[in-house]
Amino acid sequence: MARERSRLARFKAISDAFVKVVVLGVFGFAAWKIFLAYQVPLKVAILQPVTGTQAITGLAMVEAYKVAIDAVNARGGVLGRQLEPVILDTRPEEPEKAAEAATQALEEEGAAVVFGPLTSAERKAVAPVVEAHQGLLIYPRQSEGIESFPSVFYAGPLPNQLAVPAFRWALTTLGKRFFLVGTDTVFPRTVAAMLTDEAADLNAEKVGEAFFRPGTQEMDDIVDEVLELKPDFIINLIGGDSNIPWVKAMRGAGIKSGETPTLFLNVSAPELRAMGADDIAGDYVAASYFDTLESAANTTFLQLMRGRPRASQGIGASQEAAYSSVLLWAAAAKRAKTAAPAEVAESFPGLRIETPRGDLTVDLNGQHVEVVPRVGQIDYAGSIKPVWEAEAPIDPVPYPITRTHEEWQLFQKKLFVGWKGTWGDAQLNGIGR
Repeated sequence: MARERSRLARFKAISDAFVKVVVLGVFGFAAWKIFLAYQVPLKVAILQPVTGTQAITGLAMVEAYKVAIDAVNARGGVLGRQLEPVILDTRPEEPEKAAEAATQALEEEGAAVVFGPLTSAERKAVAPVVEAHQGLLIYPRQSEGIESFPSVFYAGPLPNQLAVPAFRWALTTLGKRFFLVGTDTVFPRTVAAMLTDEAADLNAEKVGEAFFRPGTQEMDDIVDEVLELKPDFIINLIGGDSNIPWVKAMRGAGIKSGETPTLFLNVSAPELRAMGADDIAGDYVAASYFDTLESAANTTFLQLMRGRPRASQGIGASQEAAYSSVLLWAAAAKRAKTAAPAEVAESFPGLRIETPRGDLTVDLNGQHVEVVPRVGQIDYAGSIKPVWEAEAPIDPVPYPITRTHEEWQLFQKKLFVGWKGTWGDAQLNGIGR
């Protein structure tokens, strides 16, 4: 009997030891997995042109993204994990390249979020890819609206938050007769239509408009039209480095900012710097951010940016938008307690953070931010002196009330058809002036 009890005791001891080993193994394996999860960097994709005709802006954007990522990592990263940027080159003249880059970011790199791309045409190509992969895209720059993708967050101004208020300011300050010029792409075309609607309501006169393909160098015909029509001011919706030959042609024809000022609505700081201060001094720029804003957040941003190689090209709204997009996403992930795209998207509504442009608040729908529009005048040093800003942030309105939702969608559908069924064909097959 005693021997039997001894055998049972030994068996129980062995069983208990085995159970303990198994339990410790399970907990140890789980702990190891958790350890690895927090040690492995969290990949974030950046889609920007780092080669080609719009690399001047794309490289500046990448630099701002990396500055923000470094700042987040210095504070411990996101949910204890360091951020690892995955930079993928795009070509704004071929939006399908951005779609391919987004696919690579999500399928091959496993990116938790995609930042970018540069243009609206690219965004329209990328958004369906992100939707299909249940990812998250944060578009930093101003957009034309007339869309709503659940997987896309828009961190820049809509036309009702920047282009329209700046246009109204111009009508009260520069005159009632204006000429509108832009590249033949979705953002300029759509915003031009919105401003035309506004002009009709405000008894202003659009004396003429012209659109040309990106990369166009010969602009004498359009400049001659401006000379003939003699507008009070020019609304410029030209994107990218196409501004450089346009400004040269204007000044070569004797059209000076003192007599016929330009209001730029679609340029970045590096593009302005490339035009040359002498040629654009006296003209105006509308933006959500100028580097002259006085705040602790802007001082920090400028200190971080001015230590980078491309700071000499100017620091403007596009770079600030890239920088603030990263901070906003990091705050949303912290709020959600996960980097999972769907949960991060659900944490956006009402989120508020401090940024270089001021307090940035996400609207309650969770896809846009409130924006304070600003207008500045360019001086001969190439700096921008603020001359006007709204008294309070403006709420986003993706579909202006001047037309119904259906009418705006039909407007863009006609553009799409005219551009051979792709948002990118405008780059190659312009639909005319």
